[in-house]
Amino acid sequence: MHHRKANGTQTGKTFKLTTATLGPGETLDVAREHSFRPITTRRYRPGPHAVTLQVNGVPSARAAFDLLPAPAAASVGSADRADKADRAADGAVPAAVLLPRIPGADQV
Repeated sequence: MHHRKANGTQTGKTFKLTTATLGPGETLDVAREHSFRPITTRRYRPGPHAVTLQVNGVPSARAAFDLLPAPAAASVGSADRADKADRAADGAVPAAVLLPRIPGADQV
């Protein structure tokens, strides 16, 4: 996963999906959801991001996507919810982003 930094560049973060041993001609379907909700250890910024598939540590396919700004916070609710909404609106992004199928990923 390549996240956008404040200066506009991207920084990589590797998330392990699975470990498997495949024989010749065998395939493996894997899926992973990645949450973009606000967390204390990482700040998600709107703009270009990317996902790279690695096989045996070697980057093999990449798909880029744009993260959209979070919607404005609602004006109704408790102070605690409003505080969380303010933090979410400050550079956060929607909780789900659908990624396109990565071309060539089924050939690695």
